[in-house]
Amino acid sequence: MMNPFFQNTSCSPYYRTDQPCSLGNYVSYAIPVAGVADIVAAINFTQTHNVRLVIKNTGHDYMGKSTGRGALSLWTHNLKSRQLVNYSSAHYTGPAIKVGAGVTGGEALVHASASGYRIVSGDCPTVGYSGGYSSGGGHSILNSVHGLAADNVLEWEVVTADGRHVVASPDQNSDLYWAMSGGGGGTFAVALSMTSRVHADSIIGAASLSFNATSAPSNDSFVSALNAWWAFLPSLVDVGATPSWNIFAGNFLVPNTTAPGRTAADMDTLYSPFLSELKRLGIPYAFESFSAPNYLQHYNDTDGPLPDGPLAAWA
Repeated sequence: MMNPFFQNTSCSPYYRTDQPCSLGNYVSYAIPVAGVADIVAAINFTQTHNVRLVIKNTGHDYMGKSTGRGALSLWTHNLKSRQLVNYSSAHYTGPAIKVGAGVTGGEALVHASASGYRIVSGDCPTVGYSGGYSSGGGHSILNSVHGLAADNVLEWEVVTADGRHVVASPDQNSDLYWAMSGGGGGTFAVALSMTSRVHADSIIGAASLSFNATSAPSNDSFVSALNAWWAFLPSLVDVGATPSWNIFAGNFLVPNTTAPGRTAADMDTLYSPFLSELKRLGIPYAFESFSAPNYLQHYNDTDGPLPDGPLAAWA
């Protein structure tokens, strides 16, 4: 369900049961897509009757694009096919994963991990792996070493706005391929499936860190620590580590740093220059380093537990 904010709070699940509830900005029609024919029929219907068409994949959409007042929704949640393939093209030859548009990042990760691979997927495992995630860019805790999810897409299987069923890759329908690979979900075509690179799995190093302004000698020293963090960040990214971090109400928190191919001892070494700077500034901190034998275990430890994850953003 879409966040009530994007529905003009017309029907919030937190309302009292005796309070009026209206459809508001939710769609008027929906089709549970099973294949190409459903999508073509929906496109023809919306063009004939001048009805807005939207695409709802799986998970959450903070921007509210997956719904709309009076619209017909193509619900691709049930397109759950997934398989590992040997892919070959002029641009890439090697293992890849082909997933239906309804497969979540968590489902794709589990499938790839069973064969010794990892994928670039989001922090929330319930978000659709293709659709709005990869076609929207695809931030991940693996970005520093493997790039964005969109960088890993090899080809798209789509239905275009004029009802054509095509494959888009760098070699065929290339304009559509580049538009779909980071140009924004639900915009250029309806995704049926996506084929993306997988990467050989390995040990994953991790670390967490926290400190706050209250225990710092002064506000100036806390600000100096934040400036030191900005200067320190490139050294992590340059070796393929991706820190997730937050600054709020006088608190600094790195709940997780992901570093493929690194051990806990490696994480101690990587963080040593910044921790030394905190000591110089007289700021107490809490730091922990650890590792997991593979990415799936690391993901479960930091963004899990699967299948729903910490946010439990159900489809």
